[in-house]
Amino acid sequence: NVTIDGRGTPGDGLVMQGFESRLDSVRIIGVQGTALAVQRANNTRWYDIFVDNSGTATKPAVRIWSKPDTGHANETNTLDIYGLTIERTANVGLNIAYDATDQTGQWAEFIRITNLHMESSSDSGGTQNVDAFIQVGNVRMLSLVQPFVYGGPGYLMDYRQTVFKGSAAGDGGVQLVGGMFFGASPTGPGGSSSSLVHLV
Repeated sequence: NVTIDGRGTPGDGLVMQGFESRLDSVRIIGVQGTALAVQRANNTRWYDIFVDNSGTATKPAVRIWSKPDTGHANETNTLDIYGLTIERTANVGLNIAYDATDQTGQWAEFIRITNLHMESSSDSGGTQNVDAFIQVGNVRMLSLVQPFVYGGPGYLMDYRQTVFKGSAAGDGGVQLVGGMFFGASPTGPGGSSSSLVHLV
């Protein structure tokens, strides 16, 4: 039951490097940077996380990855989020182990997000995403259960697996269970998306 109000100042909001951490009913708002930066999360369970009016044109509102050289168990491994809401972003809403310029150092595994709710729209005071709203890179077993994703005109999700940590057969994997991907209206200020999901 904590609110972190960035008041429009630059920088990150909440930086996580936790082992078996618990968050419950946390709201992060008004961060001109990455509101929730998960650099390492092991055996972690979070409930009802709200990220609002955050991110920039180049920084996602929420970023989940594995920061190198953070000590024992230095990877984001087994992160469960029950209820993640990301609204009024500046561009990218959720980045999971994705870097458009250097994908080799990106990694996260066994990520499960249940009831993901994302909206990128100008009608609620935000801006429409021109880059992919959800960026997924080098992952092993990412599950999105009952997501609702509304955005555009950029892709709603871009998945680029370029590095395999173990055997190629055991890496990768994005599972979508139910939910809805809802593209922007063609009559909106940015027009409609050319496609909703982009696989590379």
